[in-house]
Amino acid sequence: MKFDVKFGGSAGIIGSGSIYMDETGIVIEGHFQRFWLPVGHQVLKQIICEWSLRTIPFGKIVTYSKPSIWNRRWHQVTYLLPDRKKKEILFKMKRRRRGNDAEFVTRFREYYIAMKSFSES
Repeated sequence: MKFDVKFGGSAGIIGSGSIYMDETGIVIEGHFQRFWLPVGHQVLKQIICEWSLRTIPFGKIVTYSKPSIWNRRWHQVTYLLPDRKKKEILFKMKRRRRGNDAEFVTRFREYYIAMKSFSES
């Protein structure tokens, strides 16, 4: 199931996109910045961004925080880069239906637990 989301924070993704899960990890689809521009990145999105897909393997995910009253409906995924630095992805569902957040959390836990059982055996 594909979830339409709005990205936030400094993950190098601008605006809206989508997130879905497959057997290996979370797949992120959106406008990824080719280079950083301090001002006008929303206006010049066509020039400085490219539409792309990235996969965050479940084995690289360090923490996941689901939406709550305190974080204003934001999901937060923290993962490790190949150089062992941590990076965060913040996103919230574009549609305000409560079921979307609950559905994503449920599916994420199912996939994450299944991946952990494979890596431990």
